[in-house]
Amino acid sequence: MVLRSRSPLLHRVHLVVAIAPVAALMACSGGGQEGDAPLPREDGLHTMTVADEERTYWLDLPSDYDPEASALPLVLALHGTGGSHERWLDDTYNLKAAVGEDAVLVYPDALVSSAGTRQWVTDRDVPFIDALLDHLPDRVTFDPDRILVTGQSSGAGMSHEIGCQLGDRVRAVAPQAGVLMSTECTGSVAVIQVQGTGDPVVPIGLATSTNTFWAKYNGLDAGVSEPGLDEHCVSRTAEADHPYPVLWCTHNEGTGVGRDGHKWPSFAGKAIWEAFAALPDASPTSAAPTGGGNANAAVDSDTTATFTLRFPEDWPSTPVQGAVVAYAPGEVTPTTAPLAFMTMSFAPGDAVPGGEVTYEVPVSWTQFGAGGVQFPGTYTLMVTMHTENGGYPIPVPEMDLWVTTEYELTGRDEPIAIDGVLDLTPISGDTGL
Repeated sequence: MVLRSRSPLLHRVHLVVAIAPVAALMACSGGGQEGDAPLPREDGLHTMTVADEERTYWLDLPSDYDPEASALPLVLALHGTGGSHERWLDDTYNLKAAVGEDAVLVYPDALVSSAGTRQWVTDRDVPFIDALLDHLPDRVTFDPDRILVTGQSSGAGMSHEIGCQLGDRVRAVAPQAGVLMSTECTGSVAVIQVQGTGDPVVPIGLATSTNTFWAKYNGLDAGVSEPGLDEHCVSRTAEADHPYPVLWCTHNEGTGVGRDGHKWPSFAGKAIWEAFAALPDASPTSAAPTGGGNANAAVDSDTTATFTLRFPEDWPSTPVQGAVVAYAPGEVTPTTAPLAFMTMSFAPGDAVPGGEVTYEVPVSWTQFGAGGVQFPGTYTLMVTMHTENGGYPIPVPEMDLWVTTEYELTGRDEPIAIDGVLDLTPISGDTGL
């Protein structure tokens, strides 16, 4: 499977901090500390300004927190699409019970999209988390060598991206129901990946490819594993002291009941925290793990696909990445599982409203549903253009764009060349999404 390359180098975002009390939930000092004065307790909702936008996060400190005691680990927890920091407070995600008093917890909020839904956007929110990590030492004491980033759904996808692009700052990531888009990473991180086998939103095939990428990037054999601390998990290393293990924790909770297979499972909080707590000491580094790195994780493509897209005159949101998948011939919808994934992420290029862009993208056949694609044969190819206010990998109606076309595939390694111009249109609201 080929995913979009993204530069791991981030320019530090100029940060203007404005800490404010919210509904009397916190006692705020109003700025950084001078000299060796202890940091005050600051539980509750905080605001900060990043790239001219006001951002919020909830700080959840242990009841016995002492800024002058031994520094505790820091856990950043990212909600799913449509949620907020409240999902972590109301135990929708059972992380707090597992962590107890053993870490400083921070729950950042995504911004609200033009569709009225909180949605993580990689290009905007990785710099936000980068800035947040710069900002937090002025607010709270924590161990910079023990930073864990976890998340649910789109928050899981962001967790993957943070591990990839900020691997020189965080110790581990623990995504639940999310996939990695980038293929060029920096630094070294342990990965604790949780995934439902019957997840109707994030297919297990995509998640498996992401886990394989991490195993290879970390210099591990994705085909070799040993039991993890939790019965749901296996570790992609047989070396107990490997500082950057890759765990694969699967479950079938909620399978067959609407979208319940996509929800945060009952064991996740405990499994994630136990795995993180068991990691050996390792300071952040910009180097990849020994024997791994981007070259080791690179996926060879099977062939290429060439096509031209025409963008609508009025697009609902700025395009950020495209994808190509294959279905059985006939009418399809974005909610049904494809037979195969072809290209899961390509850059939109010089896209403008009403403009045309020709693409040549690498194709790696990741067979998925009902036996996958058989060669030769005629199939429906679907091109989706995900937008800034849309969703990934499942698109958002009226925000993301799509088009389908019938095509005769002659061979696994035969180039695909689609004639004519494909007109992208917004996905309608009656597709069941």
